[in-house]
Amino acid sequence: MAGEIEERLRPLVVASYPATLAGLSLAAMQVTGKVAPTILTILLGSTGILFLISSFAGFFHVLYPTRRYLWTTMGIAFILGLSSSLLSVIATTIWLTSGP
Repeated sequence: MAGEIEERLRPLVVASYPATLAGLSLAAMQVTGKVAPTILTILLGSTGILFLISSFAGFFHVLYPTRRYLWTTMGIAFILGLSSSLLSVIATTIWLTSGP
């Protein structure tokens, strides 16, 4: 009985990891507000979108495991999201240390 419940929840668990990172990215975008440079807003927004794409691809890959393009999409979107997140951190550091 417990194994059946875990199997039904597996797509949600797989999708929750990148979705959490997307939420953190969008929360950072909200905190920086309108005073943030445009490039930082674009980087944070693209990070959130890439992690959401990864999350949806992971969710559907668990439901349809024979479709390899979902696994590929999940991996590529996740790596691009991590790269965009790293660039966002660098841009935020530069923005905060540059002063008024």
